[in-house]
Amino acid sequence: MRKRTISILSVGLILLLVTPTAFASSPAIQGGVFGIELCPQFICGAAIFSGTFVGRLGTNFNTVGNITAAMTHEELPTGGACSLIKGGLWEIKTFLRKVQGGVQYGGLICDNQDGTFAIHATLVPTSSGYSGSVAFEGTLNHNTLIPTFSGVLQ
Repeated sequence: MRKRTISILSVGLILLLVTPTAFASSPAIQGGVFGIELCPQFICGAAIFSGTFVGRLGTNFNTVGNITAAMTHEELPTGGACSLIKGGLWEIKTFLRKVQGGVQYGGLICDNQDGTFAIHATLVPTSSGYSGSVAFEGTLNHNTLIPTFSGVLQ
């Protein structure tokens, strides 16, 4: 009985690890991003970011490109609170390809109370041939002269 339970749990764990999440994009968009905030929302009407993407686009597991995004959000939170991301646009551009889309309403910016903010957003590709969505989990750092961001697309 014990061996059977361990076998069932092992198969379940393997399926969980190899099955894509319900919201994963197809083709896959996965990787790390980092960069700077070019313009804050209170000046430009949207928070505008530019940086580097390193990861997977479709079947290419070694993609390096530029990522840009413009997002609107409620006023930045304080005291450990969170604010709503209202929407926006994003684009990953490489030498041979461009993938773009929207930022879904309902993401969160949460104050970490140390000059940084946790960002939780859903990116929806609108480029031809893409479907699903991409989860972004990252950090916005306001402790530097020019704010920086980093995170993961899954």
